Amino acid sequence: MMSDTPITIEQHDWQRFLTSDGLAEKAGCSPNRFAYMVIKEFADNAADIGGYTYRIASDEKQIFIHNSGAGLSSGDISKYFSIKRPLRSSKHWRRGERGALGNGIRAALAGCRICKIGLQILSRGFAYKIALQDDGEVEIITTPQETDKEATTILLNFSELIDSTISPFSHPDGFDEKYLETQRITQGQKVTSDKPLPSWFKKEDLNVIVQSLTEDMTLFEFSQQFNLNQSLPKQDINKQVKSIPIKDLMALLSSVQGKTTINPIGKEAYEGKYKKVEGFHEDGEAKIPFTVEAWATAKDAPKDSGHHNISIITNRTPILGTAQLSVNSGRPKFSDNEWFQSHKNQINRNKSYSVTLAVSSPFIPIISSGKMPSLVSSYGREILDALYTTMKSAGAATTKNKSGINLIEAGHICMEEAYNKVSSNGKYWANARQLMYAARPNMLRITGLSSFGDSHFTQTILPLFLQNYPELTASWKVAYDKRGSVIQPHTGRTVGLGTVDIDRMNQQKTLTPMDRISSFRYSEASPERRFGGILFVEKEGFNQAITDSGLLEKHDIALASTKGNSVVALRVLLDEMVSRNSNFKVFTMTDFDISGTSIKTTLTKDNELRYTFRNNIRTIPICVTWPQAEELHDLGLSEPVALDKGLDTENKFEFLVRQNNVDYDGARFLLYDKRRVEINALTTEEILTLIEKAFKKHTQKVLPDREHLVGAWKEQLLAAHLAKAETEMKSKLDLLQVPHGLLSQVEEMLEQDPKLSWDEAVRKIASQTTV
Repeated sequence: MMSDTPITIEQHDWQRFLTSDGLAEKAGCSPNRFAYMVIKEFADNAADIGGYTYRIASDEKQIFIHNSGAGLSSGDISKYFSIKRPLRSSKHWRRGERGALGNGIRAALAGCRICKIGLQILSRGFAYKIALQDDGEVEIITTPQETDKEATTILLNFSELIDSTISPFSHPDGFDEKYLETQRITQGQKVTSDKPLPSWFKKEDLNVIVQSLTEDMTLFEFSQQFNLNQSLPKQDINKQVKSIPIKDLMALLSSVQGKTTINPIGKEAYEGKYKKVEGFHEDGEAKIPFTVEAWATAKDAPKDSGHHNISIITNRTPILGTAQLSVNSGRPKFSDNEWFQSHKNQINRNKSYSVTLAVSSPFIPIISSGKMPSLVSSYGREILDALYTTMKSAGAATTKNKSGINLIEAGHICMEEAYNKVSSNGKYWANARQLMYAARPNMLRITGLSSFGDSHFTQTILPLFLQNYPELTASWKVAYDKRGSVIQPHTGRTVGLGTVDIDRMNQQKTLTPMDRISSFRYSEASPERRFGGILFVEKEGFNQAITDSGLLEKHDIALASTKGNSVVALRVLLDEMVSRNSNFKVFTMTDFDISGTSIKTTLTKDNELRYTFRNNIRTIPICVTWPQAEELHDLGLSEPVALDKGLDTENKFEFLVRQNNVDYDGARFLLYDKRRVEINALTTEEILTLIEKAFKKHTQKVLPDREHLVGAWKEQLLAAHLAKAETEMKSKLDLLQVPHGLLSQVEEMLEQDPKLSWDEAVRKIASQTTV
């Protein structure tokens, strides 16, 4: 009697690459998209190597993918193009690289076999025709070929592509290049600014990495994989890393970790309205930073009948899985086929929207063992924020009024004439509100509107024009009113936080020569040689106590204060100072309330229309932090707050936590307990103590460069000798009598030159007196 018990089959991991179902799992896409997967994987590798270009031969159904690396030897070809090799990958270190698991070449090789895509590699004087066989072995036919010695070209031939696979050459709108072009645009870009941080890992993640290491690897060797700002204890560095409990290893590394930021792709990468949103994805004890970017365009369509599409990029590479973008009753809805989420607010329903969405992070959770990312559950709110903002702006930009021209278009038509009128053809500075008054009559006439808001012109229409016409406006001098000031240490010189004042300050990059030798002061130095950081205070009432304390001079820190949110002029100054001095520090003092958390965040946050930072600037909070607010609250020094009745508490809570980096308990305190803690709850002595503690930890004295050192020495040497001569001369001059008829001489001189003041007239007369 025969047994009906099925035979148990044991399979190696590589055998999963030989079937469509197995490859779909490994690659993270459906079988009919395997052709795109092959293109994407080889493009990813070329972009990682550098010098990546591609060429499409549509008639022959061929794609050439080129990189300018060192090339591949026959041994390299045999090693890399084998699906039986063990999985070797650096992706687990969470450096934000293209791909997710290191399966790229194996998946592409398997895709070529299943779809009958011809694969040929040209490198170092040879052509290698490569084909994966049914038994998992790889056939490689080598022939001499005239090729670049220091480069590699991948030739993919799709002429025999099987019918069940979507052919990239059959796209109705022409060849779909998104699986080639994204990598070309982003090649050379790093997702992270430095090595990974220990806090990006859970203990179980780190444990898997440690178990994969050799037995003799030391803690010091292991720690070199991370961004640490301090040395590890000498007694620990030679320990075998496997001998240290994971909990202790995590605690030790986290206690000395540095700062690594996420680099965005950037506003200029794609067309359309742009938005960048930053946040943290919490996975157990791991806190993983990320950046979401969106670019949106729109065109007219019948109401609720628009066709919307979205392209997803994760860590500089397009995803193979599909995502859906829809607009339900005017509300943007996003789905990654696992979860979906809708925005609560409406956008224009008479449009078709096209969006490019990019997520950048050291680690992006995936749904399958392949590469389909889990987007909604990890970044849903930030994605919707970016989608809503960009789609709304794109819809508004293409919306016409009765005249067929919107305000932004009218502003573009009228702006140059308005500027020339106000500035006398560029001779003088033009205030933003002056431009509004000059342009408004024509803008209203063109659009047929009766009015528009001042802030809409100064905050949107004018910045958008300056952004869209950089060559035309490169020499324009557009000024915004002062809203605050910067007080410099040592000199006490105050610079208003207005466009003109900061522009003049930033123009100074060398030692300014003295008008007279005796006039030399530290203020003649360029700004990065005057101070090494800025203390930003939300309100101006603390300025006197801070300046009188001497802390600014002791630590070479300037003091900046505004009324409410920071102005563009201050952001320009911070960005310029960090460009000149990478160790420039930015300290903050804000109330612990909803407004204060926003003020602190927006100080260094991009505003797509007004100002986009060149540098990643991190602030150092002095007060009031959540732990400080909690202590002050326990002392009875908090106060109740009346929130807006229409405030969406749940969304605001998520915004405070994800966008403003407020602790969960702190956000509950602000929104559910409805309390706040002002800086004023601290005594002056407590405030100054906190400032001094932060300054001592993070600052160092500013030193001159060679030019400033030599220039100051020469001028001060001469000034010191002139001071001695001045003392001797003064004793002689004291013996001179005031000339008779001096007042009459002054009156006569003022009549001849009314622009003079009386003391200037006296100086002219004195200069003509013989001693």
